[in-house]
Parts: sequence; C-alpha cells; structure tokens
Amino acid sequence: MLEPVLAHCPVCRGAVGQGSTSCPHCKAAFRANSSSGSAPHGRWHRWRALLDVDIEHPSLAPESDEPSLAHEVLEAAADPAAVRAHPITLRFASRELEGAFTIEYQAASLRHIRFAVLMGLFLVAAFGLLDSVIQPSIRNQLWLIRYGIIFPVILTIFGLTFLPPMRRHIEWLLATMLIVAGGGILAMILISPPPGRYLYYAGLILVIMYTFTFLKLRFALASAIGWTIVALYLGAELAMGQTPWPILLNNLFFFVSATVIGMFAAYFFEALARRNFVQDKLVRRAREFGSYRLVKQLGRGGMGEVWRAEHRLLARPAAIKLIRPEMLGASDSEGRQATLRRFEREAHATALLRSPHTIQLYDFGATEEGAFYYVMELLEGYDLETLVQRYGPLPCARAVYLLQQMCESLAEAHDEGLIHRDIKPANIYVCCYGRATDFVKVLDFGLVKVRHESEPSRNFQSGPEELSITRQGAITGTPSCMAPEQISGDRPLDARTDIYGIGCVAYWLLTGKQVFEGGSPWTIILQHLQSQPIPPSVRTGQTFPADLEAAILGCLEKDPDRRPQTAAALARMLSDCGDIAAWTPERADAWWREHGPPREKESSDEGSRVLMPTLIQRS
Repeated sequence: MLEPVLAHCPVCRGAVGQGSTSCPHCKAAFRANSSSGSAPHGRWHRWRALLDVDIEHPSLAPESDEPSLAHEVLEAAADPAAVRAHPITLRFASRELEGAFTIEYQAASLRHIRFAVLMGLFLVAAFGLLDSVIQPSIRNQLWLIRYGIIFPVILTIFGLTFLPPMRRHIEWLLATMLIVAGGGILAMILISPPPGRYLYYAGLILVIMYTFTFLKLRFALASAIGWTIVALYLGAELAMGQTPWPILLNNLFFFVSATVIGMFAAYFFEALARRNFVQDKLVRRAREFGSYRLVKQLGRGGMGEVWRAEHRLLARPAAIKLIRPEMLGASDSEGRQATLRRFEREAHATALLRSPHTIQLYDFGATEEGAFYYVMELLEGYDLETLVQRYGPLPCARAVYLLQQMCESLAEAHDEGLIHRDIKPANIYVCCYGRATDFVKVLDFGLVKVRHESEPSRNFQSGPEELSITRQGAITGTPSCMAPEQISGDRPLDARTDIYGIGCVAYWLLTGKQVFEGGSPWTIILQHLQSQPIPPSVRTGQTFPADLEAAILGCLEKDPDRRPQTAAALARMLSDCGDIAAWTPERADAWWREHGPPREKESSDEGSRVLMPTLIQRS
C-alpha cells in the first residue's frame, strides 16, 4: 500500500512529513505511523488504513478535486459577520467559510463513518440470527427485508465511501441508508405478530442513536432524519391500528426522547466543531504572513490579488500581493517550484534597489497553498492611468517632472541588471510621500527579468526555467505598452525595452490616449510591430515643444538601436527640453490639496490601488 505524502498534526492540523515524530509548527510530539514491523503489526496497520482517512487535509492534497483553502476563507474566519452562525442550522454566514467547513468536517469524520457503517452491517447480520428464535413462522419474510434490502444498501454505501467523487455526497448517502434501515425495521415490526414484534422497537432506537452520534451527521440533517423516523413509526402504527394505546404511547415517548437528546448532543458537538474550525483558520491566518495581518482586499488582477496589511507589532501599513499558484507558470509541482525559486531570486535582487522612486519590498514568501506573496510599502495616491482618466492629460512640465523620476528608478534597476518589462501607466504611481508631493513610485518590480551577462544561469532568457514557462505560451507584458522585440522575441530584452515603455507612458500623459488602439489585444500588438505612431501634436491638435515630442517618438522607435540607450540618457534629454515652464513644488502642493485622496490610516480603495501585471496568452 502506498503511503500518503502528507499527514496532519492532531493538535494544530498543520502539515507534517510522513513518519515525523513532532509537528514543525506547534512542536507537539506524537508517534509516527509505520508500515514496517512484524506480520501481525502489518496486518493491523492495513486494517486500520482501510478505515483511517485522517491523513490529508483537502486543501493540501496535491491531487484532490476539491477546491483549495483560499485566502478568502482565512480572512472570513477573522470577520465577525462571516463567522456568525445561524441559530438553528449553525451554518456560517460566509459561503466560502461554510464550504471549507463542509469539506474538512466530512474528511475528518469519514474514518468514524466507515467504522459506524461497518458496525451497522455486523448488527444487521447478527440480529438476523434472533429472527429464528423470536419469529420462526415469518423468518423468511424478515430475512428478505433484512438481508435482501437493508444489508445490501448498507454494504453498497460502505463501498461508496471509498470513491472520492462520492465523498462530497456522503451525508445524503448516509441519510438514504438510515431511512432505508428505519423503514425496513418498521416493516419488520408491522408484519410481526405480538408479542415478538415489541422486541423490534429497539431497532428503531439504534437507528436514531446512529443518526445523531455514530455517523456524525450535521445537526440539521440528523434532526430531519430522526423526526422522519418518528413520524414514519407514528403514521404506520395509526394506519395499522394493531398496537394498544399504552404501548404506542410508551414507544413514542422513548423515540421522541431519544431524538431530542440526540438533537442536543449533535447541536453542541457541531457548535464545538465549528468553533475549533474557526480557531484553526485564525491560527493558520496568523502563521501565513508572519508578522503581517491582512486588513482588507484592495484589488484583484490577472496574476492574483492585493491586500492592505499591517505589521502586528509596528502597526506599519503595507500592501501584500498574492500571486495565485496557477499563475506560477507551470502545470506540475516541479515546474512550480522552479518558478517559485526564480521569483525568490528576483525578489532578492529587487530588495537591493535603493532608489526612492522604486517601490520598497519589505518581505516575501510562499503560503502553505503554494501562493507566492510580496509585502510592499502601501502608497496613497493615483496610478498614472487613473490620474489621466480622471483629470485629463497633464501639462508638459508636470509630465516631464514625473518622467524624470521614472528614469531615476529604472536607471538604477538597469545598472543592477534588472529589466522591468511591464512599464505602463498603471504601474507608475504618483503619491504624497512624506512631505513630498507628485512623488513617483515604479511598481511591480517583483516580476522583473534578471539579466547578467556574466551569470548565464541567471539569464532569464536562456535558463531552463524560462523554457518551462515559454512552453506555457505566456508573454509577460501589457499590449498597449509592449516593445516590438518583447512581442516577437527575436532579440534579447534589455534596458531599451523599458525605454519603449517610458515612451508609451509619456504619450499617455500628454494625449490621454494609448499609442495604438484597436478592438483586440492582438490588433494593438500588430500595430506595435508594424505601424508608426502618430505624433502627439497631430493626435491631439495641440502644440508641444518639438524636442519633447522628438524624445517621445525616439523612445517609440521599432529598432532598439535608434532609441535612447539608457534611462539616464533619456532623463538628460528631458532636462534639455526648452520652452517648458518648471513644475514647482508649490504647484504640486496646490494640486494635491485640491485633488489628493484623504490621507488617512485606512484610505479608500480607489486611493490605494496597486495593480497587477498582465499576461497575454499566445494562441
């Protein structure tokens, strides 16, 4: 028998390696399961394995068809409104939380359910021997019900518990089994003559007991089954009229009492299970991001989602970007791990950048579900896409002022061998930073390309990890701002690829329009490859300084050799543009006093946008 890859700590439910003697999370010590040893021990282990499924959490099983435990579940566990339970059904208000509880509760109960069903099979078969003693005259009719209906149904459902697709329907299978067993015993009562028939009433008590205790059904369903069995008994007895009223009332008293007691037990057991479930998720939530606490979601994009977070001790606000496991660029676990290692290397490289105009990276890591995350500084302001959409094209002086700050950030990155590859208005953030206004931050350095001519193993273009990502058919970038060589892949990418992106951003700032527009991403991409951009002055009908327009069009050249060769060179070109009034701090302060978002501890969503890079799939 194959051993499972993962097991669970019985204390904190954290993942532990097979054969471990202590939990790496809570340090609890326990005895590891072992399949080795003497033959009797091996047979006992195989027998326990037949019933024991408490070895994998659904959210951690690599081949599970069930949905993984999403971050929405962990956040819902910390939301008082989401964990509020219905007073009767005990269901959580959060649909995500309720779904996760259902999966985990059923997985944790399956071992006990199998044992209880197996015990039921034994009792049904064993009590058949008493039929020959209690009711020998109708033994064949009783055995037809017992062995021809009840026993096959229970045996079938026992077998179905081993089929993964059927486990999600386990409660309804058990409900069917209980109704069939209760109905079968009731039929045996009705066809049996007194006084022997009175002995079969104990069978209904056993069914009710199984409903509430052994099978671990949830409260609402167990109560419905219990009262259904009581109602079936009462209706059948009243219809047949064979049982004296004193005996009928006595039996009904015991059936109702057993149902009510079972309801109380099931209610409090499930309430406790739900409380433990929430506490477990709170522990996992606290462990997931180390010292940071997620506060609320700020946005969702093609690669994942962004959350506002706070440091638990320093109360420092931060932004946490989660990159979903399926976006790591590989379909198998080995490929995902290789991509994860690439992200880690690039995060190390990004953390070395010291330009004040580069987004600061505080931390990074991976969650238990395989999602990669970055912890970054939280900014309050607007990305350039939102800024122009809301307030219109910028004055030339302000555009140049912002572009020079972009060049300063990218110049340092290029010197360190980092190519951004996704320069676009949405990835350039202008904000209030301390006392400074109109302060630019270049975002999404977490997905840069690392290029060091002296280190071929780190060359993203030629490394083995790039081959696995290329086979996935994904181009990293945004259609409206992608350089021709980034699209065609006919030459290595370098700093001039980002220079093209700066040209697209500059064009947007002055005109409020993309360089090329079209009805589909591929239409825009083809224009970047084949068409010449319309000068901003022609596009808008306005007059721009000739040297500024020439600098922008130079950035948009198809041939990288004809563009400014470095970000520093472009910054000098922008500084030399004449006929442009300086954008002064006083003008910037006045603008932000009128249009800036409220500078509060927890700013609005639209004032704290952090956007994702985009993946365009090759057809």
